[in-house]
Amino acid sequence: MYLSNMRCLDLIENGQIRVFDVEQDFRSKSGELVGPAGLLLTIQAIRLPAQIAGIASLNPTGKVNVWDYKELPEGIVSLPPLTSTGALTPSVVLISREQIRLGPGLIGFPIIRSSFTAVHCTLAGYPLLPMDPPSQIMGTLTNNGLTAVDLAPGMLFAELLIARMESTTDWSLPFQRVFNTDHPLILEDPDLPPHVRDARDRYRATHPEA
Repeated sequence: MYLSNMRCLDLIENGQIRVFDVEQDFRSKSGELVGPAGLLLTIQAIRLPAQIAGIASLNPTGKVNVWDYKELPEGIVSLPPLTSTGALTPSVVLISREQIRLGPGLIGFPIIRSSFTAVHCTLAGYPLLPMDPPSQIMGTLTNNGLTAVDLAPGMLFAELLIARMESTTDWSLPFQRVFNTDHPLILEDPDLPPHVRDARDRYRATHPEA
């Protein structure tokens, strides 16, 4: 079940969702946090293939190394249309300014904003799993249209839809695996939800060596 934008705000308020601003020394992000569907994602940096960035390197055979990328933290990038690049599908990797951490039972899916779909762009992103360390959201934007698309840091490019997973997971099992690795982020995290903290404490009570 996807959560409404107002429910997302409630979860941010009680700490189940935490949003940090990488451009403000990873402090909690202020200002507008949610859009019509989920958490707002703005461009922090753009990674371009060598051919699009104009920095193509040629090997001795004269072929372009398609794995060369250049990261642009500022300036406007014009993503060319499909018709101007021949066999190469024009695409760039977008990295969000927001660094997000989801609490237990929550999962996030990035979806492109309609302003990009209107010009035939698509976004291939990856879900954000619960209890992962705070992470920036990355996605590959592809221009499938017939006109160039301008991109720049600070632009809204997607929203992170938040869904709640129905699960009867016994947290003692994943915590046993975590404790065996002495992972300080989980062992001593003061922001763990109460039921997860209880599972940790129960495990510690029966495993003094943890």
